[in-house]
Amino acid sequence: MKTGILFLAVLLLSIQQTMAQLPMELTPPPTTKDKPGPYRINAYVGYVFDDKISHYGDPTSYYTGTIQGGLQWGISGEYLLEDYLGISLSYSRQDTKADMIAYENTERQVNLDMGISYVLVGLNGYWPIRHFPVVPYGGAGIGFAFIGIDNPANGWRDSGSKLAWGVRGGTNITLAHRFAIKLQGHLLSAVYASGGALFFGDTPNGGLSAYTTIFQFGLGGGLVVTF
Repeated sequence: MKTGILFLAVLLLSIQQTMAQLPMELTPPPTTKDKPGPYRINAYVGYVFDDKISHYGDPTSYYTGTIQGGLQWGISGEYLLEDYLGISLSYSRQDTKADMIAYENTERQVNLDMGISYVLVGLNGYWPIRHFPVVPYGGAGIGFAFIGIDNPANGWRDSGSKLAWGVRGGTNITLAHRFAIKLQGHLLSAVYASGGALFFGDTPNGGLSAYTTIFQFGLGGGLVVTF
């Protein structure tokens, strides 16, 4: 997870350094005739990496384990307030597994199915480059994570919502007047101190409260349509 955070920081810094070193100018706003509308639809898919989580209540009650990495997909709608600034509403989803070692009087291994969805409102900044089809961007958002946990061994389930935030950075590569390819790195986090506890265990009485923060770093790409 620390490697993922470092990679995202390097990505954002690289974008900034590239913009500073290239002999370029910001692209002036296109004429009314050529300018697309202020609306964008972004569809993307990518891979999020493993996240290790743990919680220690006391010497007789703790858990530790890994939320497995895997496929994450998402879609967002965006409105351009200015030529270089947009506000977005995004939804992303990952279906994965959590392999946990839980201890409450006795130690046991619990293998859980998880679904993690994020709904975020955010701002995006764009830096178009004159005569160059690449548009670097960065953004951040805040909202909620909706987490569902299912133990297939006995059918026990739990779910909850938590405060969430995310940051992202990448580039849009223009293919045509209204279409672009998106390449992106992002970090999403569900904050432990909100929305109550989830139980990574067998039952609420035989499980462990999930007072832990989830960090998910991912890389991916997608399609951008402007209209």
